[in-house]
Amino acid sequence: MVSPADPGRTAEEILVASRAVLDPALRAAVGRLPEPLRGFAEFHYGWAGSGGGAPEGLLSRLRMPTLVLLSADVNGDGWDGAVEAAAAWSLMGNHTLIHDDIMDRDSHRRGRPTLWTAFGTAAALQTGNALLALAFELLSEQSGRKIPAAIGRMGRTVQVMGAGQVADMDLEARTEVALEESMAVVEAKACRVMSFACELGGLCAGSADDQIEALSAFGHHLGVACQLQDDLEDLWPTVNWVDGVHGSDIRRRKKTPMLLAALRAQGADRDRLAGLYCSDTPLSDTQIRQAAELVKSCGGSGWALQTIEEHMDLAAQSLNRARPTPRAHRELKAFASVFGCTATGDDRSLTGSVPDSDLHGRPCRGDTTPGTQQAPQGAPPRDT
Repeated sequence: MVSPADPGRTAEEILVASRAVLDPALRAAVGRLPEPLRGFAEFHYGWAGSGGGAPEGLLSRLRMPTLVLLSADVNGDGWDGAVEAAAAWSLMGNHTLIHDDIMDRDSHRRGRPTLWTAFGTAAALQTGNALLALAFELLSEQSGRKIPAAIGRMGRTVQVMGAGQVADMDLEARTEVALEESMAVVEAKACRVMSFACELGGLCAGSADDQIEALSAFGHHLGVACQLQDDLEDLWPTVNWVDGVHGSDIRRRKKTPMLLAALRAQGADRDRLAGLYCSDTPLSDTQIRQAAELVKSCGGSGWALQTIEEHMDLAAQSLNRARPTPRAHRELKAFASVFGCTATGDDRSLTGSVPDSDLHGRPCRGDTTPGTQQAPQGAPPRDT
């Protein structure tokens, strides 16, 4: 029997335990694919390099599937009945990552070349399609009276995520964007995938409908906090990136909620920030640093920190409504720090320094997230 995380384990220890059960299931699932798709998928997962090596994948790639396992334990049933479903979630999520990398023209993920960069767009597209098909195949093989509902929710999740990605690209092409529109994209992408991870665990465990919806709300609010934390991390990272330059969102003039909140301010700093974003010329590293400081001075980072705190509180309330066992409550609450941790106050700097605890007194993500490493040239890797 697969034992769930022991009481009192840290988020990193939970991820290590998760990898022990998920990696074999994922490798077996990917092993079903015909060549060359199997080799492409193994490269994407970090199991094989272009030179034949097999580097160890970052634990961060298992954050979301681990939510499936932890949610499946909401009534104390352990992880046994959810391992294959968690693997299916990973296959679905990585289908999205592969396709997003193509659309966003991202050259690196998890410190390695993206699939389309290494093998071409066609190979990446078909590998992503194959992973999604494999996800449905794997989930359909599971038993349980609520598995049909899980399959339906997976299909709906893929649709919502696709619509969110199209909307995200549309916002990047527009000059006038409302904060509410940007938050809607966050809800369609980051929130939906995290909600489904929590729903899937509850469905696999046969939990009551109100428990599943409470878990879904927990994932939703955690998703908002996670995305806004990523936006903060892009400008003020908690690790020192190799190139010393951050701000890939600003470089691409991405209309993040934090940026749009800053543009709601008035005054000279707001006008300077708007001028940098409205220009058609590529931004220099110096201008990116200036824009980051303007986001801070216009209150964008302060808004993000406050909104993260609000949604972390809502996530905690939703978790209580799910009526988890003491062990499940403790583990899900501890694991939330992997996604929603942030610094206290509006005191990050471009040097990457960060205080010792977050808004709720937890150690900050830079201290608790496993697998942290220096990034390659360009944007730091971000995974769902």
